[in-house]
Amino acid sequence: MKTFVDNAGRTWTVAINVDAIKRVRDLAKVNLLEVVEGKLLERLISDPVLLCDVIYCVCKPEAETKGLSDADFGRAMAGDAIDGATTALLEELVDFFPQGKRRVLSKALAKLRKLETAALAAVETRLDSPELERRMATQLAELENAPAAAPPAIVAWELIWQCAGILALHPGRLTLRQLVEMAQARQAERWNHTAAILAMLANVNRDPKKGRALKPADFHPLLKSKSHADASPPLKGDIRMLKTLFIDRRL
Repeated sequence: MKTFVDNAGRTWTVAINVDAIKRVRDLAKVNLLEVVEGKLLERLISDPVLLCDVIYCVCKPEAETKGLSDADFGRAMAGDAIDGATTALLEELVDFFPQGKRRVLSKALAKLRKLETAALAAVETRLDSPELERRMATQLAELENAPAAAPPAIVAWELIWQCAGILALHPGRLTLRQLVEMAQARQAERWNHTAAILAMLANVNRDPKKGRALKPADFHPLLKSKSHADASPPLKGDIRMLKTLFIDRRL
C-alpha cells in the first residue's frame, strides 16, 4: 500500500485491489484494468480532476471514516498533493497486476515520466531563451508601427467606386446600398449568360450513359453559394459612415 498527504495535512492510504477497482468502476465509471492499454494511463497523468475522482473512489471507505465528502477531499487536492497522489495510485496499479503485465506497465509508466520530464525541461529552456524575448519584442514593435486602419468614410468611398466600376457609370446621387444591389445584379446577370453557355458546351460533350444532364445552376457560382452553409456573409460596415457621406457631406 502507498500513501500520500493532502494539503490539509491528512495522510491517505491507496490500496488497489479487486474491491477498489469495482468501486472505481461503479462510482467514477472508470475501468482501472484498462491502464495496461496505455490510454487510461495518459489520461490519469494529464487530467488531475479525473485522477482525484479515481483516488477518492479508492479511498472512499477511509474518507467516510474521517467524515469527508468528495468535495472536502477535492478542496485539499492541489499542487504537490496531486503529484504525490498520482505516484501512489500508479505505483499501486503496477503492483496489482501479475508479473508479466506488471513489467509492461512499469516500462510504460517510466516512459511517460521520462517524456513528461523532457517536455517540461524543453518548455523551461524555451522560456529562458533570449530568442523568445527577442521575438516578442519584434512582434510588439511591428504592432506599434503597423499602419492605422483606414477611416470608415474612406472604406465607403472605395466600395462606391468599386461598384461604379462594375456598373460602368458615375455614382452620382446613388446611395451605397443602391450601388451594391445594382452591382450584384449585374454580376448575377453576367453569370446567368455564362453559366448557360457552359452548361450547353458540357452537355454537348458529355456521355449520356455516365451522368445526368448538367444545368446552368451547376456552373453558376452565385447560385451555388446560396445553397451552401459556407456562403459569404452579407456586406457589413459601420452605419455611421453613411451619415458622414450623405448627410454631413464632409468628404
